[in-house]
Parts: sequence; structure tokens; C-alpha cells
Amino acid sequence: MKPASELPRQHWDSQVEFVLSAVGFAIDLANVWRFPYLCYKYGGGAFLIPYIVCNIFQAMPLLYLEISLGQTQQAGCIQCLLGIGMFYYNVMVGWCIFFFFNSFTAGELPWMTCGHDFNTPWCRTVDQRGLLAVHQSPNIETLAGPGSCWLPASSLPTQSYSLPSGAESSHPAKVVYITATMPVLLLVILLINGVQLPGATKGIDYYIRPDVSKIDLFRSVFPIISPNGPCIPMAMFPKSSDSSSTSKRSSNCYRDTIITIVCNACFSFLSGFVVFAYLGYMADLTNRSVEAVASDGPGLVFQVYPLAVGTLPIPQLWSCLFFFMLINLGVDSFMTGVETVLTGFGEVLLKIRLYEWQYFREIPARDLHLLVPVAALPAGPAAAQHSGV
Repeated sequence: MKPASELPRQHWDSQVEFVLSAVGFAIDLANVWRFPYLCYKYGGGAFLIPYIVCNIFQAMPLLYLEISLGQTQQAGCIQCLLGIGMFYYNVMVGWCIFFFFNSFTAGELPWMTCGHDFNTPWCRTVDQRGLLAVHQSPNIETLAGPGSCWLPASSLPTQSYSLPSGAESSHPAKVVYITATMPVLLLVILLINGVQLPGATKGIDYYIRPDVSKIDLFRSVFPIISPNGPCIPMAMFPKSSDSSSTSKRSSNCYRDTIITIVCNACFSFLSGFVVFAYLGYMADLTNRSVEAVASDGPGLVFQVYPLAVGTLPIPQLWSCLFFFMLINLGVDSFMTGVETVLTGFGEVLLKIRLYEWQYFREIPARDLHLLVPVAALPAGPAAAQHSGV
């Protein structure tokens, strides 16, 4: 039997599809909730210096290496630890879907006022306990109830929608035209609205104003190059090797690497303007400083920002746009993970000659693609338990 590198592989219809797939996976939720806060925390505009340096000397060489390896060898990454990230990523996409559908309400958004079933008597932990269902447990062994275990299941329809159809489909080639470009369009719409709000200039000034005193070379570099940092995610490198394995050997992988790095950096920088425009508006509305309302991680996306858009005219519209953008970012990243698992799984089947069985030849490609998120679904609730919080 031929080795994996010599087996015939389907290729992208055009190199644009591969670039959009790579850009779509590189740009994820960390670009929205991680980069703006880090940029503010470590010196504003001055933070761009270590960020650009890390992109040039760390992200670009590694990404170029992985893309060139996959393109040259025409084989996916190793099968070790494939699919681990999908277990917890389902939960974050589920949060976005939950907020998105709760935005379709008449009157005020549900998280703007107290008096709901999910509120505490003092209405102080509405965002964490009620909406995200995050409760404390005494230790890691105590599960403290099912919590938000249903959230991973809510993301399954979006994953099914993103899967390609047809017996010859082996990657989500056409869907990336929507999932990779839609977040940029929605981000621009949110930016146009945000810069017109009172206090937006104050928030943007906090974001981009260089503050050399806050620059700490070692402390600022580690968050950038961390696996969940705003630089190219570490998890992308093996997946980029898998995606590039379906590119033609003659493709310009160096150009594709530069485009991916630049698009990821530009989206991060642009999202900072959007987030801090609304944070400035929130600070002006509550008569507090931007530093007092700024938050990191999920708190920025699921607590501060929903409150900000809830005070705008037609809050349902802006809330839907924001969380629909996050859903697109999550689905785009998840699709690449599914493809990586399928490629590794397919190469394993080839090695044990299982594809020679007529039964496997008759399975439609869409059913195989759907098998991965369904198989990962039982492990998803483990990331939504109360234990350890």
C-alpha cells in the first residue's frame, strides 16, 4: 500500500479557499476578548512592539514550517492528541449561541435588569450564575449539579451547518467564504456604531495611547505567545499542516503564511478599537474610569459588553450582531479541528487497510464529518461542570 504522502488527495478549488480557512482558524475568540485587554494592560500602543516582534520571529517561522511541511508531504499532522481542543471549545460556542438567541427579546435584554429566575436576591452575580451558570463548588471532586452541560449540545447544529455536503467533499471549502469574512464585516459595523457613542474617544485613547511605564518585556511576551494568546494560536500549527496538505505542491506557502499573520494581527488591532469604544461608552455612562470597567477573558465578552449594548437604541440588533460574530469565529476554528481529526483518522484507516472494506467506501462524506462533533459531544459537558470553580 502507498504511504500517506503518496496517496492521492483532494485539493482546494482555489488557493483563496485555503487562505480563508487558515485566516478563519487563526482569528478566534482570543482576538476579541484577549488582545484588547493585553494591549491596554501592557502599555497601549507600546504593546504593539512586542506583539509585532513575536509575530515575526515566533508565529511566522512556525506557521511557515507547518504549512510547508503539510504542502510538501501531502499528509496531515500526527494523530497524537487529535481533537482535544474541541471538548472545551464547544462550551464557549454554546455560550455565544445562548446569548445570541436571548437577544431576540422584546423590550430590555434579559441581563439588563433583576427580577428574573436566574437572579440572586441581590442581583450581583447575574452574569456568572444565571447566564453562564458558573457556580462555586467546595472542591474539584464535587460536581455541584449539571450546570451548563447542555451548552456543548447547542453548538452541534452550527457544526452540522458548517460541514460540507456531497460525497467528494473533504473540507469546508465553500463555507469559509462566509465564516471567514462575516466576522470582519460585523466588526466594521460595530466599530462604525461604537465610535459615535459618547465617551468612545476616551476608551480608544486608553487603548492606543503608549504608556512606556507599563511595558514589561517578560510579562508582556508570555501572554502573547501562550497557546490561547492573541498571536497565532499554538493549536493552529498542526492544523495548518493538515489544511496545507490539500494544497498543491506548487502553491506559494510563504505568501499564504504572511497573509495569515497579517490578517490575524489586523483583526486583533481592529477588535481593540471596537471593544474599547464600547468600554469608553460604558465608563462615560457609569461615571467611572475605563480601567474600572475593563475586564479580561470571558468577563469582557459575556459581562461588560452585553451590558454596554443593552443601553443602546435597538439593543437586540447590536447584541445579535456581536454574538453572531463570535459564533462565526468559533465555528470557523471548530471546522478546522474537525478536518484535522478526519484527516488523521483517514490516514489511520489507510494504514490498517480498513478503507478496502466496501462498507466504509459507501459511507457519505457528510456522515463522516458529522461523526466527529457527535463523538466529541459526550466529553463536552466535562468542561461545563461546576467542579473546580
